[in-house]
Amino acid sequence: MIEDHPWRFTNHSCEPNAVVRGRHLVSLTAIEVGDEVTFNYNTTEYVLAEPFVCNCGSPRCVGAVRGFVHLRDAERRQLLPLLASHLVAVFDTEASSYRPSARQSP
Repeated sequence: MIEDHPWRFTNHSCEPNAVVRGRHLVSLTAIEVGDEVTFNYNTTEYVLAEPFVCNCGSPRCVGAVRGFVHLRDAERRQLLPLLASHLVAVFDTEASSYRPSARQSP
């Protein structure tokens, strides 16, 4: 079980040291023996089934972890390099729906 889904046993941080890529957990920084491995839950979950108050202590802390859909636009853009591929597609779709359509003058 752990080998198939290691991220299930990692904690959230708004300033993580790992990221989920497909079915793999990939280090973003050097992780020393004894360091906690963390990832940002908002980068993999559109809506969290069980939201929670974040106490990670990071200056980038969003306060409440509820899922990608609940983040402000600036927070979403900041997370783009860390997003799981399914949320990149969601972001692209949502971003394109907010663009004003080109209107032709009569």
